[in-house]
Amino acid sequence: MQQRDSFNTAQRQRRAVRTQWTAVRALIATGLFFCASLAGTRPADAQAPRVASEYDVKAAFLYNFANFVTWPAAAFAASGSPFIIGVLGEDPFAGRLESTIRGESVGGRPMVYRRVTKVDQMKSCHVLFISAFEHARHADLLSDLRGAPVLTVGEAEQFLGAGGMIRFVVAERRVGFEVNLASASKSGLKPSGRLLKVARRVIGP
Repeated sequence: MQQRDSFNTAQRQRRAVRTQWTAVRALIATGLFFCASLAGTRPADAQAPRVASEYDVKAAFLYNFANFVTWPAAAFAASGSPFIIGVLGEDPFAGRLESTIRGESVGGRPMVYRRVTKVDQMKSCHVLFISAFEHARHADLLSDLRGAPVLTVGEAEQFLGAGGMIRFVVAERRVGFEVNLASASKSGLKPSGRLLKVARRVIGP
């Protein structure tokens, strides 16, 4: 009986997380919000729905960036090539990003998660998340990617100044993002007006 209760509780928690991700996606898709509130699971009540953690929300944002940015045709090797979301270095999502994009597609292309470590792997991605753990080499990494049709997304304060395209910001327990439109344009990427409208800050022409 105890095992069954534990199994049912785990199922409820998974359903709650999926519901939260769906809600975040829907809000972004309608262009009605620019950030999402954060909170953690309440340990004293295991059956209470778990609202989104910071990386739940960031995973949902990465999923949605794919729908609000246009890539040049040359970014895909073939008509059936997958849409690749990569994570460079240490992965802070702990499986959240993989779960978010599993079974999803964009423009008819299946979405694929990939851990990357090398420049040629980075250039095969369409969205590349570079965590704050890599802050010491942001400038070198972004220099290697200059001109490549890869949407670079980071967290470090200096990320946009080094040439990154989108930077996550967290303030008052809310996740939002800033956009370096100039960097995106130089790589042939076109963020939609709806995406720019909900960004906290836009740099560029």
